[in-house]
Amino acid sequence: EPGVFVAFEETADELVANVLSMGFDLAQLEADGRLVIDHVNVSGADMEEAGDWDLDGLFLRLGAAIDTVGAKRVVIDTIETLFGAFSNTAILRSELRRLFGWLKDRGVTAVITMPLDPVLQLGPIPLHWYGLGYALAFLVGLRLITPFLERRGISAKTTSDLVWWNIGVGLLGARLYYVIQQPNLFDFLRSPIRIIAVWEGGMAFFGALIACIATTFVFAYVRKLPLWVLLDAGAIFATLPQAIGRLGNVINGDILGPQSNLPWAIRYTSPHTFAPRVGVAYQPAGAYELLAALALFGLVMFVLSRRPPDGTAVIVYVAGYAISQFLLFFVRATEPVIMFGLKQAQLTSLVVLLVGVPLLILLRMRYPRIFVVEAPATDAGEQAERTPAAGHLAKEGS
Repeated sequence: EPGVFVAFEETADELVANVLSMGFDLAQLEADGRLVIDHVNVSGADMEEAGDWDLDGLFLRLGAAIDTVGAKRVVIDTIETLFGAFSNTAILRSELRRLFGWLKDRGVTAVITMPLDPVLQLGPIPLHWYGLGYALAFLVGLRLITPFLERRGISAKTTSDLVWWNIGVGLLGARLYYVIQQPNLFDFLRSPIRIIAVWEGGMAFFGALIACIATTFVFAYVRKLPLWVLLDAGAIFATLPQAIGRLGNVINGDILGPQSNLPWAIRYTSPHTFAPRVGVAYQPAGAYELLAALALFGLVMFVLSRRPPDGTAVIVYVAGYAISQFLLFFVRATEPVIMFGLKQAQLTSLVVLLVGVPLLILLRMRYPRIFVVEAPATDAGEQAERTPAAGHLAKEGS
């Protein structure tokens, strides 16, 4: 199909030379009237930004190029260059939304490229966006739940201990759950170091979820802290931070849908990408996961704002996460089908929904005050944690 390639960094000659090295002759496609290459220079040195502005000039250039070859597809390469050229990003985002709507109205498919390298080189030290995303997520999560637990008499130090125990065990659980699902499991067993090689990609969040619930139970038992309060905090910790961590998946290209012509499809161009094929546009399933995590964060915070009984938020979260995974894995194309036309995470989601959630509800109804300290504390912080528990499984009214 005829198309238009809009480049904000490479000139037309540079693009032709670079793509020719991969075996594609763009110059011949141009000569055949099947392609228009348009280099748009947005260098800040050549422009002056003042007051309100729009991208009508880009619309006109695109419209002319589309009409020249009867284009059905438009590739917009290195679109993030625009964000470096203009200071008013609010106007830019609004104009880009208008641009994509305009292309859709013309029946043209837009493909956005993702030039970010999954590996950020800091001198001789390689840093992975995936790892940086998780580090930031953990710090944000700790910042979120510390005041939540302090209002319930649990000190910041205890919260920090809880978080770091859960991070360690949760990462291990997520990696192990991913490894045992792999068809080449014996390759991992023959090279055990690969089992913990999280930098190669591959984490299964259900493994982290199970590991963290178990860890929180043990932590609450040892420290004599109210289990359901800690689990509600865990629901907060697992939502917004997970959305931040998903940014690493989007950059890596390791959570993808099928090849796609959708306007928001992403084409990965870095040689270090995890995408199956460089230069092919895919549905960004990692971005869908990110949006689902944000939606769950909003739902959990809404539930907590209603001041429900302790334990309600974590049950809502676990059910919501299982439902989101069951639906989203219909889009994810990088995981194999296991049985009944379903993937491993979907089968796990069904088990969680049919067994795990009812079990949590039953435990919450039968033991609403697990490890709750019955004796009044003189201090709202550490003293509440030093007071011996009246009983490990205290029932309401017992």
